Amino acid sequence: MDNFGEPVIGANVIEKGTTNGTITDFDGNYSISVPQGATLQVSYIGYLTKEVTVGTQRMINITLIEDTQTLDEVVVVGYGTMKKSDVTGSISVTSAEDILQGQTFNALEGLRGKAAGVTIMSNSGQPGGTQRVLIRGMSSINTSSDPLYIVDGVAMESMQYLNPNDIERIEVLKDASSAAIYGARGANSVIMVTTKRGLKGEGVSVSYNGSVSLSHVARYMDLMDAAEWQEAFMIGIKNFNKWYADPASSDLAMHYKSEKMSDWFTDPRLFNSDGSAKYDTDWQKEATRTAISHSHQINIQQGRQNSSVGAFLNFTDQQGVMLNTHMKRLNAKLAYDAKPTKYLSTAINLLVNHTWANEAEEGGGAQYPRRTMIEMVPWLPVTLDGEYTSAYTPTNDLGLEGMANPVHVLKTQERTRYRTQIFGNAAFTFHLMEGLDLKTQLGIDANLNQNKFLLRTI
Repeated sequence: MDNFGEPVIGANVIEKGTTNGTITDFDGNYSISVPQGATLQVSYIGYLTKEVTVGTQRMINITLIEDTQTLDEVVVVGYGTMKKSDVTGSISVTSAEDILQGQTFNALEGLRGKAAGVTIMSNSGQPGGTQRVLIRGMSSINTSSDPLYIVDGVAMESMQYLNPNDIERIEVLKDASSAAIYGARGANSVIMVTTKRGLKGEGVSVSYNGSVSLSHVARYMDLMDAAEWQEAFMIGIKNFNKWYADPASSDLAMHYKSEKMSDWFTDPRLFNSDGSAKYDTDWQKEATRTAISHSHQINIQQGRQNSSVGAFLNFTDQQGVMLNTHMKRLNAKLAYDAKPTKYLSTAINLLVNHTWANEAEEGGGAQYPRRTMIEMVPWLPVTLDGEYTSAYTPTNDLGLEGMANPVHVLKTQERTRYRTQIFGNAAFTFHLMEGLDLKTQLGIDANLNQNKFLLRTI
């Protein structure tokens, strides 16, 4: 609640130092699971962020205090920059530090849990997989609910491959003002991205930022091992003999099946003399791995009295938990700003993005590894006699469905996708009223800094 006792709707409640978070509901209530001793960070636009250490209590009531100083903060809107106190719409602002806090490889993943009313879901487990964004819920079941992305003034369909290290801040326009500015394209709200540029002031800055992360499967499915599989198979044979064999038949042998395991599992490469399996393969663990990912960013920024330049280079290698899956990204960005005269400002921005990724098929059915790693029989080894096995390996007929070896498919099949994205813009701002005393000449009390004519070419 706030200092007037009213519930705060949509406040961010985050476990400090993690991405574990939630938002308050219509009544200001929230629910989150954190370990004892953790610190909760509660924040909302226009209020001071409050931190509370969790002890043994199960219920924590938190009161937020208004932050009047943030009303003077400058935010980016569709038609320029304004003070928060002058903006009547609903805007969520996320800084670069917040986005990179979780060492994310995707800018939208870094935004998750940082903006009230913004729900971000992953539709894929692939490295560099797509994200679904819902702002203030779903507005239609028939049309797209994706927001409009504006990157440095340029409209884009997605910011999936944008380098999060290049981002200075993200503003989310969540109300009708976004549609008023951008028309039908902004009907599902607008996510505005401002990227980094050169230094403000004179000087040169060279910086490096790198990160390494490990990923692994959180939990494997509990499947039958080799002995359990054979036991279930023999129970099926006994049930067949009991319920389907015809005792009245003159040729009982045509219907009756042997109940000795050694009569069924006879391949000496795979089974012992009593029919027990020589191998016990956990296909889920064979087809997955602990993935090591890393990212490297170099920033070179220079500032002078009337100009600034920034050059940014990034390489990201995001490995997937499925064997041989990855997403590699190379980003290069150049930003130049200058004010050659007091009447003219110029800005040039150029970004090149190249990605290449090897993906594991995620569709249902067929012989895709995501299915076969669960259904492959456990008594088959990954390789036999120097070759990859498959469900056709046994010489006897066990009635098995033909199935590809998931390790074989993942290691030998290449599903590489290459994407190259180039975008840029140039802006020329003419300060036609610069230096004129409008109050004296026209008798109008005006703010000269806000009376500018903007000409932008893209």
